Amino acid sequence: MRVIKQKKASQLKQRGIAMLEFAVVLPFLMLVLVATGEVGYLMHQQISLSKSVTAGGRYISTNVNYGGRVRITAETIQNTRNTIKFGNIAGIGTPIIEDLDILKIDITCTNGTANGNCTSANDQAPITIQVNYTYTPVLGEVFDTVTGFDVFPRQMSAINIVEPI
Repeated sequence: MRVIKQKKASQLKQRGIAMLEFAVVLPFLMLVLVATGEVGYLMHQQISLSKSVTAGGRYISTNVNYGGRVRITAETIQNTRNTIKFGNIAGIGTPIIEDLDILKIDITCTNGTANGNCTSANDQAPITIQVNYTYTPVLGEVFDTVTGFDVFPRQMSAINIVEPI
């Protein structure tokens, strides 16, 4: 009977060791899980930013040609900015990227302007749309504090050069 009791005591010690190992590994596991989530969300934000700038480029390329001249009006710029931020020209609804500053959406004629029109080089008047965005993590500065790395906030940008249709 004594052998049976020793076997049970050995099993109890093994359970204690497994619990201790789990307690040691758990913080690292949680860190990896949170880091994976943050990187995934960062990639989602970058893809959303690129897609919205592409949609803005599509909008502006079809709405700036006036009688053979490429003219970018204030209304076209505002509608393009609304398309990039909200996905529609009215600027209503849920933003595609929540804290994107609409004034950080730069829309310029690549070759410059003259008399309010985009200047042409070889009958081309490309328009550049550039958006700069500062990504802040979901958990704030917790990741940087825990790891000691200075990773966040991250600067992201998307550029689209389009030709008027």
